[in-house]
Amino acid sequence: MSKTHAYSYQRFSTPEQSKGDSLRRQYSLAVDYAARNGLNLQDVSYQDLGVSAYRGANAETGHLAEFIDAVKLGVIPRGSFLLIESLDRLSRAKPRQAVRLLERICEMDITVVTLNDGKRYTIQDIDEDPISFMVAFMVAVRAHEESLTKGRRVRAAWSNKRAKAREMKLTKRCPSWLRLNEDRKSFEIIDDKAQIVRRIYEMTAQGMGQNQVVKVLNRENVTTLNDAAHWHKSTVAKLLRSDAPIGTYVPHLIEHVNGKRIRRPQEPVENYYPAIVSQKLWQEVRLATAKGAAIRGRAAGSGDLQNVLSGLCKCDLCDGPMVYIKKSDKDRYLICQRAKNSAGCQYRAVRYQPVEDVIVAHLNPFAQLERFASDDRLGSELAKVEAEITGIADMLDNLRETKSSTLRTTLAELDIALVDAETRRDQIQRKIEEQEPALMMARIDLLGDALTEQPLDRPKVNRLLRQLLEKVILRQNTGELEFHWKNGGRTEVMFRWPEEE
Repeated sequence: MSKTHAYSYQRFSTPEQSKGDSLRRQYSLAVDYAARNGLNLQDVSYQDLGVSAYRGANAETGHLAEFIDAVKLGVIPRGSFLLIESLDRLSRAKPRQAVRLLERICEMDITVVTLNDGKRYTIQDIDEDPISFMVAFMVAVRAHEESLTKGRRVRAAWSNKRAKAREMKLTKRCPSWLRLNEDRKSFEIIDDKAQIVRRIYEMTAQGMGQNQVVKVLNRENVTTLNDAAHWHKSTVAKLLRSDAPIGTYVPHLIEHVNGKRIRRPQEPVENYYPAIVSQKLWQEVRLATAKGAAIRGRAAGSGDLQNVLSGLCKCDLCDGPMVYIKKSDKDRYLICQRAKNSAGCQYRAVRYQPVEDVIVAHLNPFAQLERFASDDRLGSELAKVEAEITGIADMLDNLRETKSSTLRTTLAELDIALVDAETRRDQIQRKIEEQEPALMMARIDLLGDALTEQPLDRPKVNRLLRQLLEKVILRQNTGELEFHWKNGGRTEVMFRWPEEE
């Protein structure tokens, strides 16, 4: 008789906790429990590293959501066990929401085990044992109160910092044309970057549009402010919206409304930064941009996403992103972003509709034929990294007792190398988990359903494509789309006849 499957779920809410013992402790408890209770602990573990359970983010977008989806799709068999250190790892949301999440998981015939006390929760326990329900509810109350208290303390600390902002700077973070001095009381201007910002303001005040400004900067190979390969319209728009060039800092308060994270601007702090643009020039730019089209970032604009390949489509010449341009309902194109911004590459506009049509008509049958076996390359990479980790750990063990200052420096370097190797191992393991064959095939079925819906839900199709694909190369001369699947496979589909040479 085969053993019942068990799955480990680990979570910590801040990056600082990753430096401690939290993850190892949680996983060790799961291994020990599975061994003592005859469970088959699966290699696939669900880890939400640095995801807080306070707002339920882990259940909505994290690996806990993937676990729930895998149970719904039949990838994880019903009757399995979910092993967690304690109920507050599952959720720190409002008590009724936390208990509802526990019920939701148990109703899928999953047994939840809290490893700190060995208690089991099933839907029968919750329905028939009032004590089990009360224990779960009281743990949820305590966890939620702890999170509320912590949140109040953090907000109070930041309010105090904002009140003293002119005396002591709040944080090292600052605009890219500044750097914080060692005394933490003032900022230093980085002259070459500040000059670029001034020039952008001057060109805009003279009547140049944002696209023109971008083209000028890229033609002249002006260095970007953030180490990007070339300038983008969104970068220029953000600079022109900012109050920082005139020295004003606008703090924001993070609020959660209906499950969404919203940044609320607070009272501006004038003269927080050294000004690099005059008030007169700044006001001229505001007037100039107010007379024309409103400055918009990438997320602003005409509503729903209209390009099913958003974030996936790549130019075959430079491997840069292809952007969606809509001139009218009939005239919609995909264009290389570098070419559009005069940052190199060849300007060629490809009609969007034939691309979408071939995806809707033909992609799902090809996807069904794709062999979603585990990627052997990832297994080889994982083995190499684990061997590297073992080697570094052995070297550290041999050097721990040394009193030599030179060797202590080597120890510090090895510690850094170990953390880096373990991070790479975790990234590879997450990729392997994402490519689990049954889960991938279930996602393909969902994609097939989405492609037949009328009207086409483009955001939904794009979301499913992102789960299955690494990228899509648009080969303009041959009229082909080259789909790169996350398992390493490739599929080529023709969307138009090749161009004549």
